Amino acid sequence: MKQILRIIVKRLLSFILVGLVLLTIPVVWYFSVGWQSLPQQVPSTQQLYSPAFRRAADEAFTALKQAQQQQSFPALTVSVAYQGQVLWTGGAGYADVEAKIAVNSESQFRIGSSSKAVTATAIARAVAKGQLNLDAPISRYQPNLPNSLWEQFTMRQLLSHTAGLPGYDENTDLLGVWHTLLKQKHFSDVDEALHLFDQAELQYPPGQNFLYSSFDVNIASSVLQHATQRPFLSYLAAEVTMPLQLTSLKAADEPYLHQVQFYQQQSNKRIKAHWPVDLSQKWASGGLAASSKDLAKLGMAWLDPEFIPKAVQQQFWTKQALSNGKMN
Repeated sequence: MKQILRIIVKRLLSFILVGLVLLTIPVVWYFSVGWQSLPQQVPSTQQLYSPAFRRAADEAFTALKQAQQQQSFPALTVSVAYQGQVLWTGGAGYADVEAKIAVNSESQFRIGSSSKAVTATAIARAVAKGQLNLDAPISRYQPNLPNSLWEQFTMRQLLSHTAGLPGYDENTDLLGVWHTLLKQKHFSDVDEALHLFDQAELQYPPGQNFLYSSFDVNIASSVLQHATQRPFLSYLAAEVTMPLQLTSLKAADEPYLHQVQFYQQQSNKRIKAHWPVDLSQKWASGGLAASSKDLAKLGMAWLDPEFIPKAVQQQFWTKQALSNGKMN
């Protein structure tokens, strides 16, 4: 019996070792070849929509071009909005370095965790319509949660990162960790992506502490979807993208005419095209894309009481208290 176990263990170790070698080879190859120097001379452009701000615009444009070079960005865009209108947009660099396509005000970038603010905007719209209550147990809206410990979470706890969920580093759902790292699996629905962390241990009882977590917002998007009876991306388009005419605001995996090429960057100002990733596992928390101009428009919309009523705005902008009274 012991001999059989030794054979099994030896074969398992051999299998793991071969797997690690096969995984290491393409990783080493990727990071060894294909790098190119970041161009030192790049195109730049600015658009000023109010002549009264000419001096400030020129200063901002100079700072923008310096930042693009100093930070070694293939491209950088900035937009400034004030009192309901976009005042200025600027861009420097290439949307596609190889094809020498200049970046412009319509260029769409992955927006990373700024996706959370976009998702919060959609949720605020649902709260304003009476479709969601921030303090109701989320099981009222999503009765088929894959983990029973989540049932008493509230949207307020999820959006303030006080529900007790782990972050990526604390996730104990090993299969989920694997998919989270690789970002190769496509999820057609936000409910499916919850299985990446549905076996993870909670870090503390809901409301007792704070831990920034993308998983909070992933669950919130599922609750929004069930409360409104509309798929998350569809509701986002209907309640945010279309009313505000944010043509570039989409899931990062959706095709878009002005989408930039994504790059991997070295510290010595060398870049190469980033390997393909699928961000459908976290649309709501880190998988959206937009232009800087559309994000500026979105920010302005929060100051429009016809888009988000002031009472709802204040709920979302007020610091939240933990169960012991301490402010988060």
